[in-house]
Formats: sequence, C-alpha cells, structure tokens
Amino acid sequence: MIRELETGKERNLFDEPTSQLSWGRDWSPDDKRIALRRGTPDGVDEVVLVNTKGSSSGLRVRYRGNVSSHVSWSPGTDQLVVGIYLPNNGPRHLHLLDPNSRQRPVEIPEQDPAYDYCDGALSPDGKQVAFGFKPHVGPR
Repeated sequence: MIRELETGKERNLFDEPTSQLSWGRDWSPDDKRIALRRGTPDGVDEVVLVNTKGSSSGLRVRYRGNVSSHVSWSPGTDQLVVGIYLPNNGPRHLHLLDPNSRQRPVEIPEQDPAYDYCDGALSPDGKQVAFGFKPHVGPR
C-alpha cells in the first residue's frame, strides 16, 4: 500500500491479493520502483522490484533464495544491498545486487563467517556500508 501524505489517498502496490509481503521496502533513487523482500507460498524468499504505480505497471522478481532482513537501495549507485543466508545453515552475509541485470548477487568481501550481517545500507557514493551484526549461532 502507498499513501500520499498530503492527501491521505491510498493505492495498492500489488494488483493481485498477497499476504506474503515481508519487510524491508526501499524506494529506487528515481522514485519509480520499490524493492522489497517477500515470502512465497512455497516458502522461498524473493527480492521483488515493483513499479510504484502498481504491479500491473511492472513487477520483476530479481532474486529467489534464502533472503533475510532489509533490502536497501543505494541512492547514488543504483545497487541493492541484501542479506542472504549462506548454504548449509551458514550465516547471513550482505550482498550487492544489480536491480537492472540478471547477474547473481555478489557477496561484499571481508565478512567474518562467525557472524550474521543484516540491514545493510550503502552510502550515496557506494564506497561504505552500514550494517548490523551478531555472532552466528547455527541453524535458524
């Protein structure tokens, strides 16, 4: 749902009924798309890009996999930061994801495998990332 603050007017972001939305929405730098994480009925997470006019105007599943936490859009570099769990019940690490290509997410280097990293936010120039972290405690 999108609400215009000045008028209170609301419109649905998704044209089809969905109860599997999750958290971590973020606007694209050009205000035309929103990136978010959602769960699917088959239990897979997706990073979805949806047109702010509604999903009938554009919806793209950019990544399917074991996604965690917030999806963040860098204002200056047009990249997404996504937390993705590593295979075999490994920790979640932050990855960069190009919203405009089909390339696989690229893990941000130098993350300690003993920690879970989440809620990354790139600086406008794309040279720094702010994040939360905690020790990884095994299978979730």
